[in-house]
Amino acid sequence: MIAINLNQFAEVALEHRQRIPDLAVLRRLLKDCRAHQCLDTQKRVESAIRARQQDMAPTAHIPSTMRCFIFRE
Repeated sequence: MIAINLNQFAEVALEHRQRIPDLAVLRRLLKDCRAHQCLDTQKRVESAIRARQQDMAPTAHIPSTMRCFIFRE
């Protein structure tokens, strides 16, 4: 399974100076993805990235779950 949070994806793309389409357009296109079938669009998953951020900043409250697009590998 592949899980992608689009808001986090956009943040990382901005950090690396990558241009991406508007998030509304991406949401619409990802639902019809053929390479990896979209299984769910708003599933809550445990995030390894968020857990790592929490470990690096233990005083900050960072939720461990986030809503993601879920794809079949």
